[in-house]
Amino acid sequence: MTRFDSLLAVIAALAAPRISAETSAPSHHPHSPLFIARLSPKVLVPPASGNASGTGAFVLTSDDNRRVRLSYDLTYASLRSPDIRSVALRNFSAGGNGKVVHVICGEGNAACAPGAARTLAGSWDERSQLPLTPGLVSELTAQRIYVEVLTGRGPELRAQLEPQPFMAGYTQYIGRISGRSAQGPVTGTAAVWLVAIPPDKPLALVDATVAGENATLRSARLGSLTLLKAPGLRSPTVSVRIDSKQIRGLSAAELQSPVLVFTLATDPPVEIRTPLVVVP
Repeated sequence: MTRFDSLLAVIAALAAPRISAETSAPSHHPHSPLFIARLSPKVLVPPASGNASGTGAFVLTSDDNRRVRLSYDLTYASLRSPDIRSVALRNFSAGGNGKVVHVICGEGNAACAPGAARTLAGSWDERSQLPLTPGLVSELTAQRIYVEVLTGRGPELRAQLEPQPFMAGYTQYIGRISGRSAQGPVTGTAAVWLVAIPPDKPLALVDATVAGENATLRSARLGSLTLLKAPGLRSPTVSVRIDSKQIRGLSAAELQSPVLVFTLATDPPVEIRTPLVVVP
C-alpha cells in the first residue's frame, strides 16, 4: 500500500461509522449534517461593496425523540459599522429577501454586542421563539435559508446556508478558534469538508474567519499543508479548495487529528492552533 493509499484509508475509516448509520436506517436529511455560510456583501440584495466577510458552521442533528436542532458558530469581521442591529436567519433563496425565521441576536430579542468583528454561537429547534419546523428543515436543505448581518448602516453581510452534498467517503470537521494577541482576545469559526471518493481525486474545502481587534491573517495551514501565505494580504477570512495533489502532502496522523494553524498579521505575529472535531 502506498503512502497516499494509506491516507485514503484513514479518511474512509473516519467516515465509515456515519455511512453505515445513515444507510442502515432512513435519513430525514438528504444532505450531510454540515451547512456552511460564506458571508459576503456581494450577495446582499441589492449587492454592496466592502471588506466585511464571515464564516458560519451550522450542524443539523436529531435526538432519540426525533427532535431536530440546528447548532451554529458564526464569525463576522471588518464590518463598516460596529452598531449591530440584528443577526438573523431568513427564509428565501439567493437573489431575494425573505422574512426572519430565527433571531440570533437583536430583532427585539437580546441586543447584539457591539463590534465590527464578533463570534456568535447558539441553536435553533422546535422550542425556540420562532420554532424550527419540518417545513423549515426542508427549506434549509433546499438552500432557502440565509443569514444576514444588519448594522446601523443597513445590511452588511449575507450568505445562504449551503448544504454539503451527501457522498460516500466524506468527513466533516468544525473548529472553534480561540487565542489572544497583544490587542486582546481572538475568536473564530472554521469548517472543513473532506471527501475521498473517487479515491484518485480527493478534495477538501476549508473555510474560516477570525475576529478580534486588528485580527487579520498572515498565513493559515492545515497540519503541514499551507493554505494561505500572502504577506501583502490582510484578510480575516480564508476560503480555499485543496486538490488531490496537495492532500498527498498530509500525513495519516494529520488527517486523523487535524489541526488548523493560523498566524495573525500582528507585531509580533501570533500563532493560534485550532483542533478540529468530526461532525457527528
